[in-house]
Amino acid sequence: MLLMLSATAFTFYTAKNKLFEIKASANDYSHKEAYSNAELGLDYAGTWLAFGKVEIDGVSTPAAKTFLDKTDDTPLVLGVGSSNDAQTQKFIDFFGSEQVTVVVKQSSNNPKLLQVVSTGRSRDGLAKASVSREFYFAGTANGNGAVPLAPIITNTQTLLEGSVQVASNSNAYGEQDLSYWSSYDSLQLAGDWFSYGYQGDTEGFTDLSMFSNTLDAADATLENELGSFSADTINSFPEQGDETFANGDISLSDPRFPESLKEEYLGTKEADFADLRDSIQDKAANGEEGVLFVTPDSDGVCMLPDGQQGERIVWVYGDCVVTTASSTYSAGTAENPVTLIIDGSADFSGGANIQGLVYLVNSQDDPLMSAAVNASFGGSISVEGSVIVDGDENGAVMTSGSIVVNYNSDVLSNLYSFDDSNAGAVRFGWVPGTWRDFN
Repeated sequence: MLLMLSATAFTFYTAKNKLFEIKASANDYSHKEAYSNAELGLDYAGTWLAFGKVEIDGVSTPAAKTFLDKTDDTPLVLGVGSSNDAQTQKFIDFFGSEQVTVVVKQSSNNPKLLQVVSTGRSRDGLAKASVSREFYFAGTANGNGAVPLAPIITNTQTLLEGSVQVASNSNAYGEQDLSYWSSYDSLQLAGDWFSYGYQGDTEGFTDLSMFSNTLDAADATLENELGSFSADTINSFPEQGDETFANGDISLSDPRFPESLKEEYLGTKEADFADLRDSIQDKAANGEEGVLFVTPDSDGVCMLPDGQQGERIVWVYGDCVVTTASSTYSAGTAENPVTLIIDGSADFSGGANIQGLVYLVNSQDDPLMSAAVNASFGGSISVEGSVIVDGDENGAVMTSGSIVVNYNSDVLSNLYSFDDSNAGAVRFGWVPGTWRDFN
């Protein structure tokens, strides 16, 4: 009898443990399924925000743009209609099921980004999991066309000397003005900054006084000539911390900034930039119409022919004083803009009027100013379009009596890069480092 009771107890104990194991296994599967559905909800929502269109007042509008001002937790509803395409139907069915709920709204951390929260559920209803990420979008996805988003775009420490006047892009992200867009965390100014309305609209012209002058202009020029920044200068850079948008239309440390300016606006990979330069040099040497490649002579002078001769690409390679037969160099028109690449440190002694894209970089093996300044662009400068500063940790300098950059999307949309595609690109995606697990 004792043996029978022991055997029965052991059987019940074994069965109970087995039931616990089965239940634990089922719970584990349910939680994994819930997380899988939550992650899939994020992926599907990202695809919708990047490529989806909605009708607003009869106008097709990018899906992402419709959520910029949304702050409530109303779920994203896509489970309507049907499609002959199997993958599209799978997408619709998934959002129409009870396996996932996705909320898209304005980010509480940054009102210029979208927060996407996806809550997944298991089919047995026993488990639930939530994950979230932040989403950015720009370029064509925001209705601007494949063009640069700001009149001044820079990925490095940039010193602006003299009087700086900038006509901002009033539709860079939603309705946000954008005049100075940077991945760097500070702007150094030795002069006066003015930014004003879109494409030269001076109504309401305002001195924003966003940044106090960090240097006396004469001291800044002296430091540039010496080829080094002093400790006082470096310490004078404004502290930005984790702030993404510094003030108004100036955006610093922006997570949506392109990883590579060369890929974004010149259509070439970083590693292939030298090949692009050599290709342009060969085209110019072979007399291809509209292509110029200029290097300094023995006196350090880069002689350019008079502009407005149908030039499409002008590449100034080296550290030089740029001169022309005319006192001021003018290139590009609204219909036929020019891409002017300053590859080094160029001083337009007579000034320059450019319609198109000015791209400031330095790909020289042994640049003259390598000790402190990566590249510089000097002279009284007027640009209708955009200026891109692509530097390194040593920074770049735009120095002149005056810098005027009027953002003009019409000029930029007519500009084509070297592979005959529009300058710039559609940009959208998840902001790195924003994934969160609420459980």
